[in-house]
Amino acid sequence: MKRLLTWTMALGLLTSMSFVQAEQATAEISPYEAMYKTINMPEKVLGDDIVEVTEVFLYTCPHCYRIHPFAEKWKESVADQKDVVFNPMPAVFSEKNTPLAKAYYMAKDLGREELHEVLFETIHNKGKRIVTKDQVKAFFVGHGVDEKAFDKSYKSFAVDNAVRTANFLTVSYGISGVPSLIVNGKYLVLSSKTKGYKEMFNVVDYLVEKERKLIAATAKKAKPAE
Repeated sequence: MKRLLTWTMALGLLTSMSFVQAEQATAEISPYEAMYKTINMPEKVLGDDIVEVTEVFLYTCPHCYRIHPFAEKWKESVADQKDVVFNPMPAVFSEKNTPLAKAYYMAKDLGREELHEVLFETIHNKGKRIVTKDQVKAFFVGHGVDEKAFDKSYKSFAVDNAVRTANFLTVSYGISGVPSLIVNGKYLVLSSKTKGYKEMFNVVDYLVEKERKLIAATAKKAKPAE
């Protein structure tokens, strides 16, 4: 009888512990877990102590145009966070994406970053077709860029290399549609699992914090004992 009572008490304790563990496990599961996936071939552009958020877009994509204000607002929200970098990247699925991908990097190369916004507006608000190299050139020249400066930038190693990198990352990240949000080259936010653009950036916030904790833990582990 005493043995049976001891066994019953032990079983009750184990059951109680199981419930506590289950509650703890449930509490630790984020509501965002189903809203992203781990990338099979993770690739990071910046340093190990930086959390990089990449917005993969196409200028011609209406959804990319609609998410753009949300992206800009999020960018402003992390402007004072030195360990977080927001890095837009044009998707390059094929050669036909090259002229507009170059347009993004040329705007930076020529010190005309404001043309990034203007190009979106011109395509989606003014209904202007801009796809080919000649159309991109007409856009730049029409906004005060010298033709020779355009030609030099378009053919430059820096711009070519940036587009090749964008093509490589588009493939490595497994991007099949845009807009796509990538966190630290490791996680792809699943737009099909989220309820709008705001929630997509909520997932980004969660993943940024997740990466921060990992970076801190790695640094602490690597620190030599005193």
